[in-house]
Amino acid sequence: MPVDMYNLGVGGLMTAQQQLTTTSHNIANVDTEGYTRQQVIQGTQGALWEGGNYYGTGVYSQEVRRIYDQFAYNEVIYHQSRFSYSETLANRLQGLDDTMSKVGGNMLDSVAEFYDALNSVVDQPTDVGIRQVMLDKAEAMVSVFNSLNSSIESQYEAVNTDIQTVASRMNEIADQVATLNREIVTASGNGNGATPNDLLDRRDQLINELAEYTNVSTVEQASGTMTVIIGNGQTLVADNTAFGVDTIAGSPDVRDIEIVLTQSGNVVPLSGENLGGQVAALFEYREQELKLALNELGLSAIALADAFNSQQAQGLDLNEMYGNNMFTDINQTSLAQQRVRTDTDNTGAAQLQVNITEVSNLDGDDYELLFEGGAYLLTNIESGTKYNLGGPGAITMPDADGDGVSDLGFDLVDFVVGPPLDGDKWLVTPTRGFAGDMQVELSDPKQIAASSVFEVYPSDLNVSPANVTIVDVDPTDPLFSNNDLDFTFIENPAGSGTIFYDVLDSTGASLIGGPAALGPTPTQISYGGITLDVTGNPIGQAPNAPEVYSVKYAFGPGNNSNAVAMTAFQTAKMIKGDSLTIQGAYQSVVTQIGVHTETAEILHLTNKTTFDSATSTYLAAGGVNLDEEASNLLKFQQSYQAAARIVTVAKEITDTLLNSF
Repeated sequence: MPVDMYNLGVGGLMTAQQQLTTTSHNIANVDTEGYTRQQVIQGTQGALWEGGNYYGTGVYSQEVRRIYDQFAYNEVIYHQSRFSYSETLANRLQGLDDTMSKVGGNMLDSVAEFYDALNSVVDQPTDVGIRQVMLDKAEAMVSVFNSLNSSIESQYEAVNTDIQTVASRMNEIADQVATLNREIVTASGNGNGATPNDLLDRRDQLINELAEYTNVSTVEQASGTMTVIIGNGQTLVADNTAFGVDTIAGSPDVRDIEIVLTQSGNVVPLSGENLGGQVAALFEYREQELKLALNELGLSAIALADAFNSQQAQGLDLNEMYGNNMFTDINQTSLAQQRVRTDTDNTGAAQLQVNITEVSNLDGDDYELLFEGGAYLLTNIESGTKYNLGGPGAITMPDADGDGVSDLGFDLVDFVVGPPLDGDKWLVTPTRGFAGDMQVELSDPKQIAASSVFEVYPSDLNVSPANVTIVDVDPTDPLFSNNDLDFTFIENPAGSGTIFYDVLDSTGASLIGGPAALGPTPTQISYGGITLDVTGNPIGQAPNAPEVYSVKYAFGPGNNSNAVAMTAFQTAKMIKGDSLTIQGAYQSVVTQIGVHTETAEILHLTNKTTFDSATSTYLAAGGVNLDEEASNLLKFQQSYQAAARIVTVAKEITDTLLNSF
């Protein structure tokens, strides 16, 4: 049987039409995100044996193939996660850096203005108007502390909202991928093995979007379904089943939103920082950067409030009353209790609070408290250092130097003794939040305690370079009075280096039962609620023995000594082992966040380069090139026209043959 020229032309027409259709499909989807270029693969029809030769019988379309590079695609989703992580972290840090720098700059200015007003009170301690200016500046300064804390808290809430939004979108993607798995299997079966390219594109695009949020790996099954694995190996989609992604309130801190995966009824917690992508960046930003900013800001506020409140208590106001707190009490009961957050899974009854005992020992870190084996175990979350605190009702804080003050700067107090049960946990945040809680407590400018209670007057006959200063006045001491006292010092015997001191009343009678050994200086001695700091050696030797330091009640209109002591806080190093001033501590955390921001931006630019490179490689293989497609359109149009001519010629030949009879 001779070759059917008509059918050969029709086959060419159909194949050229399919080429034109596919090329048009490519052109139409040039801007469709995730679309992969398609190509008709042509095949030659079987040859026909005729007259000792094989004659070709035309062409057919074997398949419509996706121009797809699996390795290049895997590189894209790998680098997509890394790029999204670094981009999200860099953007968030830039926002925090701007907040800390701009609003924080206002804070430093307001602190400086507050000290300027304080210096004016030093100059004119009885001027009520100047005192009012100082209170106004205190209000302005506290307002900036509150505002900055609120700004950071707003970012905290925004991050939690974003985590919930991302988790919801991950859930939607999982459902859509599971649905596409089912549709792809069905379409492949109906198509006798032909691949549903557009469905595959949609599935790959969803997985690529998923890679923005988390690390993703995929395994294609023989059936055509795709198993999707996220994070460190958690299955999100298997065959036609999607496992639910959800968020739950954190514990012990309910604001620390967590991500969980529900598989066959089992709720599996996911470590947000280990998921990769945007999720990891959001968790890292919240856990490391925002908490750092809140804790350090709170530490600065605590140091400021404690210093001024303590000094206020050492002085007298214009009404000749002992000074009240200028700012919120750092150990106010409600604040002390909110520093300890109880885990929701606790089964015991113990409740605890944190009392700040020594600001300079605070490190600004958070701690985890665990009750186990009959004892409390405290762990610094940042450093991992552990402290065994003993059992309920007898908590013992670390005290390496034995001075009775916690090395950590705070005491844990179980105000509801218990009993706690093994496995109970608490989150301890000694400094976080105080910058938002701090307020000015004084309402009357006369309440500023600018005057000292007592002054020390060394005798003109003293010859040693010793220095004796008042460091504390406790009017609640049962022996306290406003009467003048003489503190005397004498070396006995001369040249021995042994110094004795005595406390005498106005009649010269000893109030401590006779001389007592001083001990090596520097040291402190106390009587009647008055504590003196003694430095140097007050060697009282004849003919000037003993050396005398008179402590006299000092209230008077022009006394500004206590206000002068307050001005020293502007340059005093009282934070983190007395290594930083209040302003210096804030500037230190601003610098830290600035460095973190710069590092994140460098990582972002690096990851962008690798991601762009991976994307370019992938698109070079599977992307639509309009110039190439336009050329193909002309080529296949010509093929179609030529095939049509074959059909025309075949018809003409047939007509000629029929007309010949």
